[in-house]
Amino acid sequence: MDFNFPPKIVIGELDRASGDTLAALNANLDAPLIRTDLRTAEMVKYIDNSWHALKIGFANEIGNLCKSLSIDSHKAMDIFCQDKKLNISPAYLLPGFAFGGSCLPKDIRALAYKAMSHRFGITDLELNSPQQRVAS
Repeated sequence: MDFNFPPKIVIGELDRASGDTLAALNANLDAPLIRTDLRTAEMVKYIDNSWHALKIGFANEIGNLCKSLSIDSHKAMDIFCQDKKLNISPAYLLPGFAFGGSCLPKDIRALAYKAMSHRFGITDLELNSPQQRVAS
């Protein structure tokens, strides 16, 4: 499916001619074509696949926690996925300073506590701590 209907085509080109060749091979696909240098294209591939893996792992962790709380995980995630402005979007995906405010840290602690009290450890939720050290 990804091959025939890609969300985007990223071409890492050595030079304009190599990029032109690859662009011609992908001309019939209905997707945005992005041309960049090889290193950036390689990093984008790693980011794409890591992001997909992170989302799957997160959904599975939430599913396990929901199951232990007798909550329908599919219903909860279906509702979560309806938010296309923040949850399923580029929002919050720009590298920079650690997150702050009151809601994000409070709710992450609450979810982590709920997971811990039901013998689940959702360690990926601690991702903000290293960024706070980098930014200081």
